[in-house]
Amino acid sequence: ALPCTSGAAFSADAYDGGGFTDWFLPSQDELNEMWLYSQVGGFNTATYGLASVLYWSSTQLSSNTAQGQNFINGSPYPDPKNSLSLRVRPVRAF
Repeated sequence: ALPCTSGAAFSADAYDGGGFTDWFLPSQDELNEMWLYSQVGGFNTATYGLASVLYWSSTQLSSNTAQGQNFINGSPYPDPKNSLSLRVRPVRAF
C-alpha cells in the first residue's frame, strides 16, 4: 500500500513550522481543550493565533466522516472527510 499523501493528517504531519517536524493532527478532545483555554480570562481564539473557524481533528466517526471542532462556539462538528470546509491546526506534544 502506498502512504497517504493528502488530507488533514498528512498536512499536519508534513508541517515544519518553527523548524520542527514532530507536528500532528490533534484529537477532537485536544482541540476542545484548546478552545476552552482560549476562552479563559478574557482571552479569545485570536489571542493564540486561532481563527474563529472549523478545524479538522484526528477523531474518526466513520470511514467517511471525521469529527471537527468549531472554534466559533466550541461545539464538535462532524463533517464528511471529502469536505474542504475545515482547516488543519497542527500541534506538537510538550
